[in-house]
Amino acid sequence: MKSLILILSFALFSLLNYQLNALTAPNSPKAKEAINLLEKLPEYQLLVKEAELMGQVKIEMVSLKDESFDAFWDSTSRTIRINTLKNENINVLICSILFELHNAKSDQRFKQLYTKAMHGKISKEEYVESVERMEHENALNCSILLEKGIRQGVFSASARWPIFHNFDDHYKLQQIKEHSLWLAKSYDRLAPASSTKRNVAYVGTIPKLSAQDKQDVIRYLRIKNNLESISADKALQGTISLKSEYQVLESCYLGRGKDCARTEERIKLLEYVFQDNQTFKTLIKDSPLYLAKRR
Repeated sequence: MKSLILILSFALFSLLNYQLNALTAPNSPKAKEAINLLEKLPEYQLLVKEAELMGQVKIEMVSLKDESFDAFWDSTSRTIRINTLKNENINVLICSILFELHNAKSDQRFKQLYTKAMHGKISKEEYVESVERMEHENALNCSILLEKGIRQGVFSASARWPIFHNFDDHYKLQQIKEHSLWLAKSYDRLAPASSTKRNVAYVGTIPKLSAQDKQDVIRYLRIKNNLESISADKALQGTISLKSEYQVLESCYLGRGKDCARTEERIKLLEYVFQDNQTFKTLIKDSPLYLAKRR
C-alpha cells in the first residue's frame, strides 16, 4: 500500500542526489519517462499549473534507506522528494509524482492546519484526522487519473492504486501502518512547548491490536473494500472472500475446521471491520456461529 506522508520540514536529511529542475526538464531518465507518460493526460498539465500557482514545484530523486515512504511533499522548499529505493518500478514512480502533485496543490490547506497546530488551536486527534482526510481526498483524485490513463492505454494496469474509498477504513489502515502516529509526532514538533495539547498520547480510532491482529484487519479491510466496490467483479470477489473467511471460522466453531488458531480473536476482528456491512449481516443472520453467540 502507498505511504501518504507530508513533511513541513525535512532539513535533517542531506539530499545531495541530482535535482530535477522543474517537472518538464528532469535529468533522471526514469523520472523523464514517467513525466513523459503523465504529460499525455490533459488533467496532469492542469494539475501542474494549479500546483505551481504559489511557486515552482521541483522534484528531487533521493535515496533514503531508513524511510518506508515512497515520496513526500516538502512544503518548505516546494520540492517533491522521490525515494529512489521505493520507486524502482516506473508505475510506482508515476503514482508517487501524481500523488505528491495533488499534495502540492493542497499546500495552502495543509499550511492552515500547520498554523493551527503551531498556535495550539487544534488538538492532536483533530490534526491527525484532518491531514489524513486531505491526503485521502488527494489519493482518490490521484487514483481517478491513474484509472483514466489505464483506460486510454497510457499506463499499464499495474499502475492502478486501489485506495480505500471509505475514509474510516482508510484511516484504520493508516493507523495500523503507523502513518497516523508519524503525523501525531509531527504535531508535537509543531505545537508550542507551553501547549497542554503537546505530547499527549495519540489515541486514534482503532483498538489496541497485536501484530497478527493488524495483519488480519488489513486483510479484512481489503475484502471489505472490494465488497463495496462499484465494480461488479470486485464486489463479487469481495463477497466470495468474505464468505470463505466466515466459513473457516464457522467450521472451527463447530469443531470441523483445520486452520483454527486465534478463532475467537478473528471472529471479533471480522465483526469489528464488517459491523455495518449489510452483506455481512445477511451472511451471519442464520449461521450456527451467530445463533450461538446470541444465546
